[in-house]
Amino acid sequence: MNPLITICGPTATGKTSLALKMCQKYNGEIISADSRQIYKRLDIGSGRGLSLRNDVEIIRGDWVEQGIPIYLYNILEPNDRITVAKYSDLAWVKIKAIWKRDKVPFLVGGTGFYISAVIGDIEIERAPSNVRFRKELEKLSKEKLFLKLKSLDPQRAKDIDRNNPRRLVRAIEIAVFKAGKRLQTSKRHVDLEKLKPLMMGLNASKEVLYKRVDERTEKMVEEGLISEVERLEQEYGWDAPAMDAIGYRQFKDYFAGRESLGDSIKKKKFAEHAYIRRQVTWFKRDKRTKWFEVTGRSFDVEIETLIESYLYG
Repeated sequence: MNPLITICGPTATGKTSLALKMCQKYNGEIISADSRQIYKRLDIGSGRGLSLRNDVEIIRGDWVEQGIPIYLYNILEPNDRITVAKYSDLAWVKIKAIWKRDKVPFLVGGTGFYISAVIGDIEIERAPSNVRFRKELEKLSKEKLFLKLKSLDPQRAKDIDRNNPRRLVRAIEIAVFKAGKRLQTSKRHVDLEKLKPLMMGLNASKEVLYKRVDERTEKMVEEGLISEVERLEQEYGWDAPAMDAIGYRQFKDYFAGRESLGDSIKKKKFAEHAYIRRQVTWFKRDKRTKWFEVTGRSFDVEIETLIESYLYG
């Protein structure tokens, strides 16, 4: 059996820190499943931390932290676009390469759509982009976009970030195309019937997580988040895909002079809270996931026991 271990969960649960520790112990390498940290230059607001740290190297384009490679991390320019289908293709290239080296791939992150695509829980729909239709949609407010998506695809509307116009536009584009034609779905990279991933989730109470992201937001501001957002906006503009990320788009009104910095910081915190709720809802749907409370004293020991049982029987 080719092993695949996933570590998922909401923001601020310490997924990457745990994965690094487990990879060092069990000969593993990480594939990041994070739609913010896949971008370069989003060093502070993505939660990745500053790119030049003592424990980080960039080796042949790969991010290496504490000696462990983290693939699909820090690879795209802010104006690059990536679909979930493309992400899945890239992830499977890395997973198969890790298997060939007799190592254990750890799929780690908080973007549930990415993880579900990789392990085959959703059909990846490959609808072509319609530039003219997209331009018309982009004239609509995010409220109208959400209502339009809800009428076309109520199920997708339940899970989507309704405050992200770019994702709303793409979801509508897929739904409209799907109504007229049968979509081409992604090729299967492996026999999913034989793929038996070990799925683990990290969680804590909402109060704990909200407090963590609020404190982290304040620390980001101290480390230079506002300057980072301003620099990215000047170089790439607000229409760049990376600028839709939580932690960046919330400051658009501040730079336009429409609200105070304090209000934008609050908006960023509330957006993180809402994202945590969506993450928990998404991940809790998969009953295979074994959940661990990160505030528990022995959760890492329990995880080690579970991994050893999975890998060695």
